[in-house]
Amino acid sequence: MASPIASVGGLATGLDTNSIISQLVEVERGMANPIKARGTAANNALLAYSLIRTDLLSVNAAARALSHATDWRAL
Repeated sequence: MASPIASVGGLATGLDTNSIISQLVEVERGMANPIKARGTAANNALLAYSLIRTDLLSVNAAARALSHATDWRAL
């Protein structure tokens, strides 16, 4: 029976160790949220740059196709 041992922590010192641990866990979770948000923002920026790069490569390919003199002579 491990549960009685877990709740005995504060009896020797008079501190509510369960409450302290719960509060520390909440602090840790709170610290992780901004880090996750920055990671999400970085991933979104990377995706946006990738989409822009793809579009620019398409424009570049179209410009190269138009730069050939034989294409213009057909018109």
